[in-house]
Amino acid sequence: MDDKELMICLMKKCFELEKEVENEKIASDYWFREWEKLRNEQKQ
Repeated sequence: MDDKELMICLMKKCFELEKEVENEKIASDYWFREWEKLRNEQKQ
């Protein structure tokens, strides 16, 4: 594998990881909002 192939491989992996992190952030934001709703319901 030459430098160019390695660079392309690393860029693809980086892109995949960025997408995965974005999806995890969306999921964690959703569950945080759900948790806040439950917490607010229990206070009432």
